[in-house]
Amino acid sequence: MLACSSTSSNTETQNQINKPSNQVINYKRADQDYQKLVLALKNTNAPAEVFDSIIRVYPLTSKYDPYDGIEQAQKLVANASMDTKNWRQCLMATNAILNDNYTSLTGHYGAMVCQFESGNEHQGNLHKRMLDGFMDAVWRSGNGQTPSNAFYVTSANDLYAFIQLQNHIAVGQSLVYVDEKPVHAMSVRNLKNKKESIWYFDVTAPFRKGVINRYEN
Repeated sequence: MLACSSTSSNTETQNQINKPSNQVINYKRADQDYQKLVLALKNTNAPAEVFDSIIRVYPLTSKYDPYDGIEQAQKLVANASMDTKNWRQCLMATNAILNDNYTSLTGHYGAMVCQFESGNEHQGNLHKRMLDGFMDAVWRSGNGQTPSNAFYVTSANDLYAFIQLQNHIAVGQSLVYVDEKPVHAMSVRNLKNKKESIWYFDVTAPFRKGVINRYEN
């Protein structure tokens, strides 16, 4: 029985090796590029180009899954921890977000607040620099005033975080296509003067991931 089991296992393994791959993206290369960019951000005063590059590379990595809900769940934990001033739990939640996605606006904002509140000024400043860098990268990607010049974001979480960090709230949305590119038209309200306007966000990355998942799986 053991011999038969081993033979069967070897056959299944060989079949998996010989099975044609539906892999669309070279995840190994993208993962390596992503890790190099993360190190560059952590170890140096990285130029704008590094921030611009990593938000384009991250959606090509094996880590990227805008539909898995992990970031959303940890964001709720972080927010609840801030309300109760449980800075240790807050940092655990934000670290979980950033370990999975170092480009996360939500992760760096939460980590910045909780590090400063914990008295860790150096780490707080690090996450402030990351947050500012990634916010600036979104601004460099477009002006958000028209569908053809939309802001580029990699997830719904970052889309809403970007709006909130500009002291606005989302009050409505619709989906439009520009040259077959999906764009969210977000109705936003300025919290200071209550003025409403429409900001456009290029959501190609999460839409593309949905298509790739259907093909690869």
